[in-house]
Amino acid sequence: MSEHRRVCATMPHHFGLAATDEAYRARRLRIEGFTRTARLAPRTQALVIPVVVHVLYRQPVEDIADAQVHSQIAVLNEAFRLRNGDRRAIPAPFAALAADALVEFALAER
Repeated sequence: MSEHRRVCATMPHHFGLAATDEAYRARRLRIEGFTRTARLAPRTQALVIPVVVHVLYRQPVEDIADAQVHSQIAVLNEAFRLRNGDRRAIPAPFAALAADALVEFALAER
């Protein structure tokens, strides 16, 4: 019996688009420029990153509720803002490095 190994196609798809689609390249350059600028400017408030969540399933029973997606984004935000309940369990060698990343994630609106 052969084993089917799932692999992520994101980067091959990205490289294909970057090689063939001028509009895609222009959008990526704008994103990279924004990222560079945001990284260099000191921030006092969180940078909000819009995210899209794709729920893939074969059978309806495998689908997940929107509430679970929202819950997972909330957990992610707690961790990135260092507001998670288990932050006291950070191993001692890393505890001094733990900080609020001033990054939050929100579901994209379009």
